[in-house]
Amino acid sequence: RVHGDLTAKGYQRELKQRDAITLQAASRFAEERAQLKSLIQQHLASVADEKAISSALRQDKIYLNDQLATVEKRLAAQVYHHSSELAEMQKQHAAELSISEERLQTQLTQLNAELSRVRDTHSKHMEELTLRSQSHLAALQGTVDQPARQGKETNAEVC
Repeated sequence: RVHGDLTAKGYQRELKQRDAITLQAASRFAEERAQLKSLIQQHLASVADEKAISSALRQDKIYLNDQLATVEKRLAAQVYHHSSELAEMQKQHAAELSISEERLQTQLTQLNAELSRVRDTHSKHMEELTLRSQSHLAALQGTVDQPARQGKETNAEVC
């Protein structure tokens, strides 16, 4: 019996020790399980955040690409508009230059015609001056020779 009592006490002690170990293990297991659950929730939250961030980035990329396409279209339209305006301005400028050239050519023709008339008039005046000079010169020479002739003419006039 003593041996049996020891055995029963020892068995109870062993059961108590095992129960304590089991409780400690269960406590550690529950703690680790809670930690794992927390880590899993954090990971899931992180994955959800990453998915949300990734989705937001995709949306931002789509939005920015749309904005870029819109800006490129506007710029292309502005470039087309400005180049059309520039072409029109160049055409108008060329037309104005052509008109100016025609006016200058007309004025040059008129000035050449007037210069020709002035030259002709000058030439005629010079001829007239030359003739007058010759006439005056002849008259002067005649006056020098005239005293001898004057007497004869006077006699002729008298007759």
